[in-house]
This record gives sequence, C-alpha cells and structure tokens, in this order.
Amino acid sequence: MEIVAQRAFLRAGPGINYRILEYPIQGTAVTAIAHNGNRTWFNVLLDTGTTGWLHHEVLEADDSTAANNIPVAATIPVPVDEFYDPFLSVSGDSLSLQVYHTYVGTQGDTAYFEARLLPETNLVAPTYLNSQELGLGLLIVEFNRVAAGEYFSEEIEVCMVSQVGTPFFCETYPARKSW
Repeated sequence: MEIVAQRAFLRAGPGINYRILEYPIQGTAVTAIAHNGNRTWFNVLLDTGTTGWLHHEVLEADDSTAANNIPVAATIPVPVDEFYDPFLSVSGDSLSLQVYHTYVGTQGDTAYFEARLLPETNLVAPTYLNSQELGLGLLIVEFNRVAAGEYFSEEIEVCMVSQVGTPFFCETYPARKSW
C-alpha cells in the first residue's frame, strides 16, 4: 500500500481519538498488517519499523486481491486520556508550555484543561492561548507575573478537569524558573 494523501496521521489506534505517532508523507510505502473489521482503518508497518493505524482514505492498495486478504486485527488498543510531547519555553518574564493531548470523552463533553505552577502561588497566573477545551490537539498555556514578590517555580501540573471541577487526569513537568 502507499500513502496517496498529502497529509496522513499515523495513529496509535483506529480512530481520531488516538495519539498521532508520525506524519508520513505522500508516496510513503506501507505494509498493511491488519484492519479494524470494517476496513476503515489499517494497522500498517513503515519502512522505519514503526507501526500504527492509517485511515483507508489516505491509502491506495498496490494489489486489490492482496488488500482483500489482510486479516482483522486480533486486538485493537483502547483509546486513553493522555498528555504527550510537552515543550516548555522561557522568554523574559513568561513561561509557556505546549502539550498535545488526547481526551476520549470519559468525563463528558464539557471537560476542560487546567494548568498551575507548583508550588502554588498567586504571584504568577496562567493564560490559555488557544482554548481550555479538551478533545484532540495542542494546548498552549503561558504563565506571567501578576503580583510583586519573589517566587521560584519547580513544576507545571496540567490536568483534565470534569464538568463539575474535579481533576481526573494530571501530569507534571519540570518548570524551574525564578520570578
């Protein structure tokens, strides 16, 4: 099989609510290992040895007979809530975190993203630059000083928060900065 779409997302499972592993380019040859049962997603192997799932619309089969003989996957991974690929940057008096996330709807449609510095302080506050909505994508939060005083941050805690305000999935990242 070959990737025919200009953009393809190699995912950890058969659906858009799975983490993106790589972005293989148009023309990339892949070996189909299995499909999800209705042939909308194919578990594939890249030449690099990486495996993942691609949607059928981004693929074209070299041989339709061989494509029809691809087995159904013995197991399909369950999607999970997660944060991944964090990137922290410091610029002057601000500290920002970019982190990708996958939220699979475990706490309803109105769950949201929240971040805080540790140890907690009222001297520095977060600003959410592209939304606090969960789903699938990139979250960006920037911390800036809002009051005078000495403060040293050690970590950023990011959480998925339920519609009733209860954190249900959190991770921390090192974020050492003197304010």
